[in-house]
Formats: sequence, structure tokens, C-alpha cells
Amino acid sequence: MIERYSVSRTIGSELVRVGTLQRSARGQERFSYAESYLGRGGSPLSLSLPLRSEDYAASDIRPYFDGLLPEGPTRSAIVARLLVPETDWLAILGSSGLDCIGDVVVEPEDPEALEVRPWRRGTYVALSDGDLRDVVFNLSTLAKSSEKSRLSLAGNQGKVGLAHAPDTSLRDGWLRPEGGAASTHILKVSDMSRIAEFEIVCMGAASRCGLRVAGIQALQWGKPVACIQRFDRNVVYDEGGLQVERLHQEDLAQAFALSPQSKYLELEGGTYAAIARLLRHRSSDPLTDINQLARLAVFDYLVGNCDNHLKNLSVLHGAETLRLSPAYDIVCTTFFEKFTRNMGRRLGSTRSIDLVCPNDFLILSKEIGLGVRRMRRICSELAEAVPEALMWAAERDADVLEALPYSAEDIIDDMPSRRMVVDAFARGAD
Repeated sequence: MIERYSVSRTIGSELVRVGTLQRSARGQERFSYAESYLGRGGSPLSLSLPLRSEDYAASDIRPYFDGLLPEGPTRSAIVARLLVPETDWLAILGSSGLDCIGDVVVEPEDPEALEVRPWRRGTYVALSDGDLRDVVFNLSTLAKSSEKSRLSLAGNQGKVGLAHAPDTSLRDGWLRPEGGAASTHILKVSDMSRIAEFEIVCMGAASRCGLRVAGIQALQWGKPVACIQRFDRNVVYDEGGLQVERLHQEDLAQAFALSPQSKYLELEGGTYAAIARLLRHRSSDPLTDINQLARLAVFDYLVGNCDNHLKNLSVLHGAETLRLSPAYDIVCTTFFEKFTRNMGRRLGSTRSIDLVCPNDFLILSKEIGLGVRRMRRICSELAEAVPEALMWAAERDADVLEALPYSAEDIIDDMPSRRMVVDAFARGAD
């Protein structure tokens, strides 16, 4: 028996069929673009899956489609409810693909469905304070919530996608999307103490320092919650209720055709160099995006974020544009002894955050094609600004999580040696 799933994109108020995912009776997966979609001249699903009439084999498509799915404990909880193996990415996606990252929709194929049809937007169910506590408190509840929403969120941390009514307090106005309705926010919790607090502080500080980042705020429902506003959604609230436009996005592991398990792989010639090359050739504003990449590399190093792997950076596809997405998932990992001190991307000559020297920023500037003078300016600005920005971010949400200033102080106490390295390069000591 052949399994078939329709892959579509929500474009405006329409659901546009992109192609078909299928698995043969022998278990071989394939994907093919629909002739109607090829005729539209639309964007490919992924930079790793350019438009063509020939089928794509399993080895070509798994990085993109498996990359839409959760990892780790969240995935385990979901498959336990679906009663399918964790390795069966097609079955998982077919059961949870109505609200993926970006604007992609995956659902069992209906031979009678039109190639372009009105998008059934689903419904939203109001959640009480007690409902929210239940949703965020354990992974099995997260899986249940995602199943009702038919939601797929990539990543390893416990997270759930919900919608929030504009012009209401973040303590209220929460809605669970059902039947394909789009989420507007991602709520993240962690069984490891202080991870959520550290992410709130680091992301807030990055924004304060002028980086383009996903909006983030602190919530408290029995445990700390990092509430992230989705940058792949545009939200309008009118007489018809909540209207959410989805934007096409993919992470860089998907773009470089790497499986989620290979997200820490160093790309040939250097990962930063490869990302800069992609942006130079494909971005509609390469100078701005490469500058953002440089600022992010320096900020990650300063705050001790070693989890800066390829799934923690994305690109946004427009009709005729491609841009580096706002940054997300920035956390000081060096504070925690259990985490590796090898960075997700090589910085200059090393992946060890403890072995970085001033000359490594000179190497980085050459790899990404950014002038040395500009790199020195970025390093000077961030070495000066980051400590104050961390405290600003902590104090902004301290009324919700009173421990945030202590987390900011811990990050600041962890970074003096790295500030010295960055400052030395900024002053010309290569």
C-alpha cells in the first residue's frame, strides 16, 4: 500500500499544493513537485530542494521534512501518543503537519482536492490559567496539545505553539489552535533549572544591542516560561477574529541538506564562510545580513552560547527575496558544567570557546568577507554594551521572574575573559 501526503503552502488566503510526499509498499520515500506549482514559478520548499520535474529520493528529502519535526523528549512524547516509531518521520509529519515552522502544511492526500483552494483556517479555543499550567507542566501534556493543534515544532526543548489575541495582556488572551489554525507564539519550558531565565535575559540583551531577534518575554505558570513571538507569522485582529498569515522559512540545516542529527557539523571551508557565501549569493540584502551574522557571532561568544548550531539560524523566503531571519535560541551555556564548551560553529581557528584568541576574529572577518575595521567596531560596541544590556533585559521582566537579575549577574560574572579577548581585537591586538 502506498502512503501519500499532500504538501502545500498557505499563500494569502489560499492553500496552494506544492507537491506529494509518498512512501511505497517497500518503504521508499519520495517527493515530487506538482506540475501546477512548477508552472507558478513559486519559491522552492528549500534551497536544498530546487524546483524540478524529477522526483526527489529519500536521502534528498529527509533533511528538510524531518527537520520540521521535534527532537528529543518532545518527539518521544508525541510518538508515544501516535504509537509510531521515533524514526518514522513521515508518519509523524503526516499526523502533525498542519502548523509547521513557516507556511508549509502536510496532510493525508485527498485526490479530489483542488490544486489551489481556500485555506480552512481552523479554530481557536480559549485557555484558562489552569489550562495553561497544564499545557506547560509536562511533555506528555505538550504532546497532547500539539496533537490537538496538529502542530510540528522543530527542536529539542519542551515547547508548545499557542496563539495570543493582540491588545491583551500576556497573562490572558491565550488560545489553542485547532484544525490547522496557526500559532503566533512558542512557549518554552525546561526541566533544567534556569535555562528559560537565561534565554529570556540573553535574547532580550541581544535585542538591546541592536541584533534582529525574535521577540521574547517572561511568563510564570508554576514554572518559568520563555514566551517567543513567532517571526514567521503576521497577525491581524479584525471583525473576523484572529487572522494569521504564515511566512515561508527554513533553518540552515535544512538549507544545507543536513539532517537534524548533523546540526553541529562544521561545513566544508568553515560554517561561517558557507553561511556568508549563501547570503552573498541569495540574500536580497547581503550586506545587512552578513553584518547581522558577524554581530551574532560576537554576541554568542561573549555570552557563552555554545549551542549555536545550524538549526538555530534560519532564512525567510519572500516571493522574490531571501533574508537571514531574526536570531533565536540564544542561551549562555558556559555557566552550566554539564554542557560542552565546544561551539556549534568554529570561530576562527577553533570550536573551543576557551581557546578563542583575538586573531580568531580577524580570521572570521576574512571568512565572511567583512572588513576588519568593521569587525573591530562591532567587537568594540558589543564588548562595551553586553553587560548593561543583560541587566536591562533582566530588570524589564523582573516583576514576572524575580530571579532574572541574578541570572544576568551570573552571565556577566562568566564572561570577563571573553570580553578581554573581544576588546583586545577591537583595540588592534591580533
